[in-house]
Amino acid sequence: MAYSRKEIELTHKDYNENVNRWEYFIRSYNGGFDYMVGQYLNRYNLELDNEFNQRLANTPVDNHCKNIVQIYSSFLFRVKPSRVFGSIENDPSLESFLKDADLEGNSFDTVMKQAQNYSSIYGHVFLILDKPKVVTNTRAEELEQDIRPYISILTPENVLDWNFKRELNGKYSLDFLKIREEVDKDGGSYYRLWYPDRVDTVYMEDRGTEPQTIDTATNQIGRIPAVILYNSKSHKRGVGQSDLTDIADLQKAIYNEYSEIEQ
Repeated sequence: MAYSRKEIELTHKDYNENVNRWEYFIRSYNGGFDYMVGQYLNRYNLELDNEFNQRLANTPVDNHCKNIVQIYSSFLFRVKPSRVFGSIENDPSLESFLKDADLEGNSFDTVMKQAQNYSSIYGHVFLILDKPKVVTNTRAEELEQDIRPYISILTPENVLDWNFKRELNGKYSLDFLKIREEVDKDGGSYYRLWYPDRVDTVYMEDRGTEPQTIDTATNQIGRIPAVILYNSKSHKRGVGQSDLTDIADLQKAIYNEYSEIEQ
């Protein structure tokens, strides 16, 4: 399917309302250089750029955001989780998945802990299950090559658009998901658009060119394999509430007070 530039650049209204807040939360959690680049000091009237940059460089961050997230996470994961796998208990690929759930060497427990941390920071994250598009002749070949599902954590600033459809039984399910997967060294972006019946991969350069659909795959399970891990739910479907909503502002106030003391 061919897409227009407008279709690819279109973002959900809740994304537009929250994306700056999400950036503020992750910079508040990261601290250090990320926080300095965010320029969260109140600028003086008639203050020159070099004077403002000097204040940014000289002001330390008392990182309460990271402390709160890590304390809560350590409380949740102080006991190793136990899971019941039911009919897939003896599946040969299950052990491989639990040891390396994201194909980057992280165990399933580690991935879930990362997801919980990001959920605490942003308010929610998307977890999506995918499988490499590799054709094998037999199940034995698939196991030998470790071709299996893996899980990805999608932070909210990379989930550009989504839609929920209400089913006949009253349950809401995702029927559209647009993800920014990667930005290459030349500034071009790769997008993946999920539908219940297919998955489209689109590439778009930032030099005014139209997007190109570089791959279309059939979604064989008939649904979008994504769930939202909420920190706590808000009044908007698909958007959660961050633990840092008030703490980040408190941290910024202390940051500015440190600068005033220095002055």
